[in-house]
Parts: sequence; structure tokens; C-alpha cells
Amino acid sequence: MVIIIVYGATNQAQLAWSIGDVGVGLMAWFNIIAIILLQKPALNALKDYEKQKSEGKDPVFNPEDIGVTNAPIWNPNNKK
Repeated sequence: MVIIIVYGATNQAQLAWSIGDVGVGLMAWFNIIAIILLQKPALNALKDYEKQKSEGKDPVFNPEDIGVTNAPIWNPNNKK
């Protein structure tokens, strides 16, 4: 990254903008991939929330209810 900054600072501005455009494009693709991977758990959490609201409850997030495992920080039994 430092090399790209030095190179962009000493050469044409067009090159620096092009490098920036590539970086923004890569970040967008990484975010799209992450959204696709997280789509199922997010929709499950939304359905669980809506179910709890329709039952008249104060919604509480429990990861096991939506199939999220290996998330001990979200486990309500671990709250201090």
C-alpha cells in the first residue's frame, strides 16, 4: 500500500485515480460476496424477530434459535 501511495504521489494524477477506482471496485465486490454469504442468517434473524413481535413478546436474540453456532458472545447465558 505504501508503494502504491508513493507511486501515485510521484506520477500522474490519472494513475492515482485509477488505482483508487480499482480499490473501491474490489471493496464493492468483497461486500457483495459477504452479503450473499450472510443472507440466510440475516433473513432467519428477521423472521425470528417478526415471529416474536407477532406473539406480543419483547424480541430477544438467541443465536441457537436461528441456527447460528460457534457464537459464544451472543449466547444469553454468557452475559455478565
